[in-house]
Amino acid sequence: MGLGGQERKHRATQRAENRERRRSRVRLRRRIKRYFVGSIVGLFGLMIVLSLVLPNSLGNLGGGVGSGSLEQGAQVALQGNEHVKKDQDHPSYNTNPPTSGSHYDIPLENIVWGVLEAPVKNEVQLSYLERGAVMIQYS
Repeated sequence: MGLGGQERKHRATQRAENRERRRSRVRLRRRIKRYFVGSIVGLFGLMIVLSLVLPNSLGNLGGGVGSGSLEQGAQVALQGNEHVKKDQDHPSYNTNPPTSGSHYDIPLENIVWGVLEAPVKNEVQLSYLERGAVMIQYS
C-alpha cells in the first residue's frame, strides 16, 4: 500500500473517531437534558403531593374565618324539630345559624324558593331546611 492509501486510511480513521466523539457528546447532552426534565417533573409532582397531604396533617392551626366558641368540625347536640307558633317562646339555639330546633310549620306551597334579599328569621330558616332547601348566607 502506498502513501496515498495509508493517508486515506488515516483520514477515514480520524473521521470515524471525530464522528464517535460527536455522538458521545450528543448522548451526554441528551442524558443531562433527560435528568433535568425528570427532576423538574419530579419536583412538581412532589409539590402537588405535599400540597394535598400537609394541610390535612397539620389540622386547623389558626383561628381562620368563622372560628367562634365551637371548634371547627365539633359535633353539636341536636335540638329536635318541634313546630312552634309565631312569637311562641322556645329554647335558644345552640348554633348560629341554627341547624336544628324549634321552627314554624310553614306549608310547602307557602315557601318562597330562590334568592331572598331580606334576612330570614331562624324559625323560618329551619322550616326551609326541613323542606330540603340549601341556604348560603353572608354578612
